Amino acid sequence: MNKLFLLGYIFLNYSAIFSQMSYFADHNLTGSAYNLEFREELWDNQIYFYAPQKKRKENGIAKIKITNTSKKGKKTETLQEFNKQGKLTYSFNSFNGYEIKASYLNDSLLTYISRKHSNRKLYESKFIYENNKVKTLERFCNGKKTFSQNYTYSLSNKVLSSVVITQKGTTRKMLHEYNENDQLIKSSFSINNKIKKVWNYDCKPQGELIVTTKEEVTSSKCEFRSENNDGSYSVFVRTITKGIPYLNEHKFTKDSVFYEANYFKKDTILTFNEIVDGNWRTTTNYSKGKITYQYQTKYFENNKNVIEEFKSFKKNKCVSRYKNSFDNNGYLVERKSYNNPKKIKPSLVSKYEVDENGLILKSDFYNKKGFKRNSIFEYTKF
Repeated sequence: MNKLFLLGYIFLNYSAIFSQMSYFADHNLTGSAYNLEFREELWDNQIYFYAPQKKRKENGIAKIKITNTSKKGKKTETLQEFNKQGKLTYSFNSFNGYEIKASYLNDSLLTYISRKHSNRKLYESKFIYENNKVKTLERFCNGKKTFSQNYTYSLSNKVLSSVVITQKGTTRKMLHEYNENDQLIKSSFSINNKIKKVWNYDCKPQGELIVTTKEEVTSSKCEFRSENNDGSYSVFVRTITKGIPYLNEHKFTKDSVFYEANYFKKDTILTFNEIVDGNWRTTTNYSKGKITYQYQTKYFENNKNVIEEFKSFKKNKCVSRYKNSFDNNGYLVERKSYNNPKKIKPSLVSKYEVDENGLILKSDFYNKKGFKRNSIFEYTKF
């Protein structure tokens, strides 16, 4: 279920999110190429939350016009256009002059995207495909190439290499090796042909690493499983990052239903915990034995409503939280933010009106002083 964020927050943070999408490195070490699908989903969910791609496609939405009106009556507009697959082709925000243009191969594969603020630099990305896989990615600033990235693939479409050449001529390379079952067993990262890091995933059934050369393995990963007498079991993932061991544990019932996760540093220092208990799902992050933040979701089965709370902690005290409320169809209708969790009155309230398809028609925003602004959404269909 998508989380809805305030329009102002989204506009102000778009550049940071876009840069995350375009970052060249495959440091997730999964052997995947430039994961365009994931980045599009990340971008789509965080920026165009009010009508995600799937919903735009299902409803045949060609355009969305958002009119924002402040408390003083000042109006700004955002216009967005989409293709028949629901993918963004054009966006313009009159508040800051931010413009986006995009084109696709067969309305599906992104081949070009540009972004520019009014009177600022023009950033462009171009994608070249081979067999529906990204072969080359090039980025430009004001028409000048800043870097290019090239991929090679195995016969089974696994990424064998990813090579980036920057504007200054620096070559960054990721190489991946697989076993006969197409499982990733090793990755290496080099700069100008000098190895900087090596990750090894090949391990014995018990989870002990086969490779023991400390100089070679700066990071490693392996998995193993532990069975209990009642049929329940735990899946462990042991990793080494920069010489520090980490252990992740996921617990399941005998019916393979997940109910708890624990992440440890040096096998004993708890850094993350997640528990599913009935209608409650609680995730907690720790630092030096103290809670840093906690996220809780509660599902009410009787009316299908959902209440979600996020709590940030400082010095082991809750300093902020928010609460989301959903209607019987699972659509977000209200979001309350509390900068001071001890206060009954929220610091910010967002209310949403949605149609039977879950498309937002209107949103109202309030702060401690009352009404702040509203947004009206108008949809044009193909």
